[in-house]
Amino acid sequence: PLSLRAKTLKNISLKEELSIGSKDSDEIYQWFGLTTDTIGNIYITDAMDYSVKKFNSRGIFLKKTGRKGKGPGEFLAPRKIVYYDGYLYVTDQNIPGIQVFDAKSMLYKKSIPFKFPIIDFLVPDRDKIVILPVLLGGSGNIFMIDSTGKTLSLISFAKRAKSNMFDNQLWICMDKKFNLYLAYAWKDKIAKMNDNGKIIFQRSFIKGFKMEEQKIQGINLPVNMVYKSIAHDIYGNIFILSGHYSKHPSRDVLVLNPQNGNLLTIFTLPETSHLIYIDHHNYLYSRGSMGTVIKKYSLHYHYR
Repeated sequence: PLSLRAKTLKNISLKEELSIGSKDSDEIYQWFGLTTDTIGNIYITDAMDYSVKKFNSRGIFLKKTGRKGKGPGEFLAPRKIVYYDGYLYVTDQNIPGIQVFDAKSMLYKKSIPFKFPIIDFLVPDRDKIVILPVLLGGSGNIFMIDSTGKTLSLISFAKRAKSNMFDNQLWICMDKKFNLYLAYAWKDKIAKMNDNGKIIFQRSFIKGFKMEEQKIQGINLPVNMVYKSIAHDIYGNIFILSGHYSKHPSRDVLVLNPQNGNLLTIFTLPETSHLIYIDHHNYLYSRGSMGTVIKKYSLHYHYR
């Protein structure tokens, strides 16, 4: 109930509602991205067989699309997938732009051009796409483009970005007021900013944090990821999947107050994951069996 938000959140527990796939089946080889539609159908990108797969809300396989290649509807390394208003938007690590598929038929519809590799993206509106690209130099910017690939605006989150591509790699989510929440992959940094780039809050949660680096071909590269994924629940609370610096690496989920960034609670996933996703009905999805299984959990809030 929404009225419970006025109370102090003590903790959150999980109840497994669904498990799709197994380490011995060929249903899922290695899923990377996940999204759902409004009736609970589940869509994933499977990196090992270059596809997008669709399951219903009970976990029954329905359809698949895609194959290896660089052409329309083909993939080399499918990554992030987002559902919006009957369509699936899919990125590929090795192919620029975003491919769009009809969610019902799973047929390829079009490609939206974008010149930089994409780390993360959101689709808040049919004609607005928010993109976080890989930029090797200059300022750190989040791009707002339209459905044709035209840049509408830039949101700057770093005045001086280093040439190191890892320096400003982060994950993003957005609330209904178009505020952005940022979780940095290689820094102990969580931030909230409005659509004009104004920082509303900035938080760090790891005491004595020091990035571990390894020199490869004369370049210092980070070894362990700090934060791995970000999402929000139906109440607006911000969920952040921690990386290698938490008590339970890649399992601890920080829950933050969306107004001020204060830590509300921490709960722990049963298995390590690379991603958390929360759907319209407040179910949380994460990885099982090293990426061969999708786990779906109901969230149970406990208040003082």
